[in-house]
Amino acid sequence: MKRGLSASVVFVLALSACAQQAAKKVVSRPPSAPAVDSASPTEATTSAVSVAATPAPQGITCTIPVVTGTDAGWVTFPGGTYKSDPKANVSLPRGPSGFPLSKSYDKSFGRWLPVPRDDISPNGKHYAYADLPAVDNSPVHVVDLPSGANHAFNPGPPPADSSWLAVDYETEGVYLEVQPNGPGALGGLWLLDPSNGNVRQIDGTHSWQYISGGGAWDTTDALTGHGPGPGSRLVRMDLKTGVIASWYKRTDIEFTVAGADGSGHPILTVWKYQTPQLLLITGANSATILMTAPGTSVPSLSNYIHPVTDTHGIWFGDSAGSISLYTPAMGIKKMAQVGTADVTAAGGCH
Repeated sequence: MKRGLSASVVFVLALSACAQQAAKKVVSRPPSAPAVDSASPTEATTSAVSVAATPAPQGITCTIPVVTGTDAGWVTFPGGTYKSDPKANVSLPRGPSGFPLSKSYDKSFGRWLPVPRDDISPNGKHYAYADLPAVDNSPVHVVDLPSGANHAFNPGPPPADSSWLAVDYETEGVYLEVQPNGPGALGGLWLLDPSNGNVRQIDGTHSWQYISGGGAWDTTDALTGHGPGPGSRLVRMDLKTGVIASWYKRTDIEFTVAGADGSGHPILTVWKYQTPQLLLITGANSATILMTAPGTSVPSLSNYIHPVTDTHGIWFGDSAGSISLYTPAMGIKKMAQVGTADVTAAGGCH
């Protein structure tokens, strides 16, 4: 699940830059943090995967769709060369969504879509979006592929001075948050069932950074002296029950949720002693450091540069224009350079 163009986006962009410059991190956050239903755990277990100095996977032959701030196309392996794709010039009916990197490639139908990957249904047959700002009484849309039929839904009036935003499409339906009409973080969580238009509120007060593995993830408990910003505690809300639980707690670092692996395990962007790290949360209070291969730095992720998992491993874009691949055997290895600014994987490599 990704964020909209709100204070939260500004915060993550600033974080990416600050991590590279060893500067202090600042973010606008909701006034209160989620209450958790379990006691504070002790220092969580974190392990590092030993990575040998192995080269990139031999014989990897595929093309991966990528999106930049101004273009979209394909990176071909071997070689890691980039080529723009004119078929990626797609947009929503009322023009661009206004969100960064908001395109993706749907392999099931061989089409570029004008929404981020999180807004595509798991079977690849539908995608969702919301009008920003709302222009009619049915601001949420679900598009069927390949027919292109557009089904509009009215979830009801959003909270005052805000608009609906489609943030994730799962098997059970489309998850919605509300975007303030002015500066501010997204808030609440609702589930829209496209089969009948029913809407169920799951949470009305918190701001969630990502959805995966049957849960919504957020961070809280900023460390003393760091001001409002990323948290030192990862919390998970069960999407079926709405119960919020503490999932991972540290006293020495802060982190944000950058995405998830193919099994739904969250991946955290961490600043430890002003050095970036990526943590894979493999279970409650258990984390693994995703080490880098020699010559590769930790990718700078954000709330709209999410990793993509396929049969090759986990693909990472970053804010410096590189595409990297993680496997347990080699760690994170830079595979291609696509410009010098934001780039994200828009699908798997095939």
